[in-house]
Amino acid sequence: MIKNLDDKEKLIIKIMIVIVAIICIISLIIFFNKDKLAKKGQFIIPEMEESAINGKPNAIPKEYMYQEAKVNDDYIIYLSANPSIKDNILTIYFTSVETNKGLIKIKILDSNDSVIGESGLINSNSYIKDITLNKSLKNKEKITIKVMHYEKETYYSLGSIKLDLLVRKIED
Repeated sequence: MIKNLDDKEKLIIKIMIVIVAIICIISLIIFFNKDKLAKKGQFIIPEMEESAINGKPNAIPKEYMYQEAKVNDDYIIYLSANPSIKDNILTIYFTSVETNKGLIKIKILDSNDSVIGESGLINSNSYIKDITLNKSLKNKEKITIKVMHYEKETYYSLGSIKLDLLVRKIED
């Protein structure tokens, strides 16, 4: 059949074969790299915080200055305004109140905005006393607490806030 075609028609057929081959190769590349492509920029649902305790903390020492931070009626937290650090353990008494509608996660940032510690997701009416940091801090060093609020079913962001605090280093 190709023998009956003129040179122009044969050239068009060859170009079409090359185009189809290129499309097949691109399709195979996409198929075998789809997982890598999907993960880039994809939101990964955080794990629940294993150390979270139901309820509110009891008998917090006054020097921790445990205080409310209210963003709106659906987003209220309590935490130590004067957290302590000992052996890379930040004691912060971070609490998500009973009326919060979503899940909360916190990240601890150093003065360079690098993440040096973070929690998993915390349900309402729960708290975490401590967060382990991956960096040593000095007395009165500034940290930023980034608090992220997520919708329970979809994990859509319900907002975030940042709080700057100074840490108290406790020596042995």
